[in-house]
Amino acid sequence: MINPFNAAQAFSDLDQVLRVEELFLLQRVAQKINSILDIETLLDQIVGDVANTFGYNRLAVLLKDDETNELMIAAGWTGELCLKGTRFKIDQGTGMSAHAAASGETFYAPDVRKIPFYVVGEEDTRSEIDIPLKSHGKLIGVFNVQHTTMNAFSPERIRLLEALAGHVATAIANARMFQ
Repeated sequence: MINPFNAAQAFSDLDQVLRVEELFLLQRVAQKINSILDIETLLDQIVGDVANTFGYNRLAVLLKDDETNELMIAAGWTGELCLKGTRFKIDQGTGMSAHAAASGETFYAPDVRKIPFYVVGEEDTRSEIDIPLKSHGKLIGVFNVQHTTMNAFSPERIRLLEALAGHVATAIANARMFQ
């Protein structure tokens, strides 16, 4: 029989381990921001690191093309598939990433099947969050994360991803200035 105190302690220990992993992830991203100035390399490494750390089934950084008012996948991870170059018109009715870009606000869907403007990218995606990437108040892209379970993103995880997106936006701005 499991001692309830030991079970509670085990959950507490697991929670602490996950928080430490999250802090290490933020530290790794901050280090990359300061050391990698090639946008493609930088974004590929960040996307891979976040996907591997948290086990997301799909993650992408979409950059805004100001001339066409489109989002383009600059770095993407879906298992072995990379969807670089795919474009989406920025419009509140043509997908969640485009909606977040048009509104300028984070958009979270605990169950994507209930979102009328959701565009299916992966059949098994159930939760999705799209976070606008901004530099000096201007939209430069969207950070997109998807998961195979419903309601996969807790409020704490959403705050972490928003903080991470802020670092990614800074990295993009710095790399563009360097180029």
